[in-house]
Amino acid sequence: MKYNFIACCLFASLLGAGCTAETEFSDTPAAGQLSVILQPAGLQGTAATTDDKRMNDVKAFRFDDGQLQETYGPLVPGDDGRCYLNLADNRGTLYFLANASQVTALEALVPGATTLDDFLALSASTSDMTEHGLLMSGREELDSQSASELTVAMTRSVARIDLESTD
Repeated sequence: MKYNFIACCLFASLLGAGCTAETEFSDTPAAGQLSVILQPAGLQGTAATTDDKRMNDVKAFRFDDGQLQETYGPLVPGDDGRCYLNLADNRGTLYFLANASQVTALEALVPGATTLDDFLALSASTSDMTEHGLLMSGREELDSQSASELTVAMTRSVARIDLESTD
């Protein structure tokens, strides 16, 4: 009986530890956190659907002096597109990718070893860019000032064409 109690306690602690990847978001960032609002850009007119604007599995990459410094994610934006980052440094450029869970080339990125040119040269198949929502990307320059909020325009990497028959 004693061993069952200990095993249950250990299992419960593992469940709690496993749930820390997805953070509950509040309206204000904690001290030292950067609040990032990801906004779909270029989706005009009534043809833009909820699926076109959906952002799952967001990853962020901070480059400074042409070198990957940090990776973040998967991030889960709130309904308003807001997510939070704990930056080690406020210098460089943040690159964001949304709906990129199928892009296996991202697994090879190594902070301190991957260059910006290597990152920008990554490629993915059409199915990788559309399977879990349309792949979106965005970037934002950081300055050495400690800004607490950034708004990033996310653009689709795949075009959609709607045709209407007039027959």
